[in-house]
Amino acid sequence: LERNEFLVRYQPKVDLATSKVVGAEALLRWRLTGHGDIAPSQFIPLAEESHLIRDIGAWVLNQVCGDYAAWQKEIAEFHCEMAAVEATHSRPDGARKHLDDALQANRKCVRASILLGDLAAAAGRHDEAVEHWKRVETQNPAFLALVAHRLLKSFQAIGDTATGLTLLRGYLAQYPSLDLLDVAFQSTLDAKGPEAAYALVRDELRRNPTL
Repeated sequence: LERNEFLVRYQPKVDLATSKVVGAEALLRWRLTGHGDIAPSQFIPLAEESHLIRDIGAWVLNQVCGDYAAWQKEIAEFHCEMAAVEATHSRPDGARKHLDDALQANRKCVRASILLGDLAAAAGRHDEAVEHWKRVETQNPAFLALVAHRLLKSFQAIGDTATGLTLLRGYLAQYPSLDLLDVAFQSTLDAKGPEAAYALVRDELRRNPTL
């Protein structure tokens, strides 16, 4: 275990009625340098006798959980790529289906939320677009700058620019960044004029001098 000689292989489980893969069985293997793979029937009894089986079991569980999380992210990215293709060919329903599947695989998939918002905004459903983009805060706030301008444009389309600016100021207060500040500055400049925009920058720099 300390020499990192264990590895996990996965054997798919197939539903014979549908021929679909419905799961996988994790199989522990010991690859001993100079001897190849050691059969579990040879080392598992020794592990049990030496009371190392719990440590090995914990390692397997950690490995499987890590692999599963990685697979879910890859599946979500696959569906996002397919959604982009569908959108390029003007098939929004197909794109939304892939994006819903992406979020089902990985609820923290920022790209899926952004693309769903883009589809909704393109169709004129700005309230729906706002809800999709606001989800980014709980998924990964580091990406809020990617949706800040989108949010403000949709709030403008709804006729509620003030709420959009208030939301953005809240993001700035909790997740300060130059990118968010830049969007807030430009939007405040357009909506309220230079005096309000410069006041916003002064306030934010006073609150976060490291910006």
